[in-house]
Amino acid sequence: MVTQGDINQPTGPRILMLGAFPPQAQGIQDYGREIARAVGSVTPCTAIGFKAMYPKGLFPGVKECMDPTKSIPEAAYLTVRHDLAWYNPFGWFWTALTTPCDLFHAQWWSLPLFPVYLVFFLVMKLRRKPIVVTVHNVLPHEEAKWFIRCTHWICHRADQVLVHSDDNLAQLQEAYKLPAAKCAKIPFSIYLPDTPRMDRNKALDQLGLFHEPIYALCFGTIRPYKGLHIILAAMAKLHTTPRPFHLIVAGKPWEDWDTYAQQMSESGLIHRVRTFLDYIPEEEIHHFFNAADCILLPYTHFDSQSGVGALSLPYRKPLYVSRVGGLPDWVNQDEDWIVPPNDVDALAEKLNTFLQDPEGHTQRFSTVANTVLSQYTQEAIAQAHQKIYDTVLSSP
Repeated sequence: MVTQGDINQPTGPRILMLGAFPPQAQGIQDYGREIARAVGSVTPCTAIGFKAMYPKGLFPGVKECMDPTKSIPEAAYLTVRHDLAWYNPFGWFWTALTTPCDLFHAQWWSLPLFPVYLVFFLVMKLRRKPIVVTVHNVLPHEEAKWFIRCTHWICHRADQVLVHSDDNLAQLQEAYKLPAAKCAKIPFSIYLPDTPRMDRNKALDQLGLFHEPIYALCFGTIRPYKGLHIILAAMAKLHTTPRPFHLIVAGKPWEDWDTYAQQMSESGLIHRVRTFLDYIPEEEIHHFFNAADCILLPYTHFDSQSGVGALSLPYRKPLYVSRVGGLPDWVNQDEDWIVPPNDVDALAEKLNTFLQDPEGHTQRFSTVANTVLSQYTQEAIAQAHQKIYDTVLSSP
């Protein structure tokens, strides 16, 4: 599957980017879409993704690699190819060897993909091409010593290493003993035209939900660090309000759901939590964000910036995050929307305050969202990457 850019190519460097790009359903495809668009808007970029990323029997997430409802990213100078398969090492080698480029940019986030990245790195060293790496998770979401070892190997063989927040930048240098000159921060980019808006009640109708309650949204794959247990515990502490307060949980579990079901039962929350426990197709995502009155990201720990935060911000719904990784950047470091990690009482207090005046809080957060959105434009992210590329290519 290929999207070919404008035939009149610019004079900038040719970038070969390895990662996950729509219509993939697995991996960091939402980020891949935006970075490919940004870079491909200013310089020739060939984005190489996967037609088969993981063995179905060993992957706890989405089993199908491709989502037919997703569209291939497009930009003036962007080409997208889904050439790679986890079972074909010769294909990895051939793609790395034969794809024209001046610089290789790897998006690194997943331990099972290390053999693919190992081949690309070795071939790029053979071809004498400079290497830039964006490290999306400085440390693993769950305990994984091999992820740290592989990330160390990758970072020390790159010419430049990028992360998404100041906290991640300091963490990267400390964890992998990298010199400051080799590390830089470039946040996520947010593409506003991809944000379909619809009436709240119409969105609730699409989901089969009642109009009366106020809804919080927990969106994305369900993993221990996402803090769903924190949300449920906080809900059990909320004061009585004129309108009922419900939670929407939308995403595929990577763990045993029975633990959460038991917590809901013991807390009397069974009838206040509506679940959509599966992969959410691209064309249905906006139903959840348009239906929600606020979005909750109380992660217990985190070493990136969160694709869900980037996805939710254009809807300008109050966003409550924990102070971990780059999450506070999504609320412009405003303490009104931040809670300490693993603090049930703090989250319950924020939600109680929100429920006293949902409309007022939505108006206030809209100002915060506009500030952040103005900083994370596609143009700004494109320029930041181009500056990094120019610096690396001009170095000895």
